Amino acid sequence: MDWSSVLGIAISGIFSLTICVITQRAQNKATIDLIEYKLTQLEKEVAKKNTLVENLVERIYKCEEMIMVLQAQQKGDDGR
Repeated sequence: MDWSSVLGIAISGIFSLTICVITQRAQNKATIDLIEYKLTQLEKEVAKKNTLVENLVERIYKCEEMIMVLQAQQKGDDGR
């Protein structure tokens, strides 16, 4: 093999490696962007569910208060 063949193979290898690195970086960026998007969507869903749970807990607390008032009224009516 002469030097021109070796040089041609080396240049071809360098170009191939460069293309592989560029492609890999682009794929990694696309994957990271997709993960960030999905994570944002998941955070929105969790916030929505947490709001619903907080409202539900508040409503249950109010119901328990009403039950205690009704029980107290019933005990008062039974004592007459």
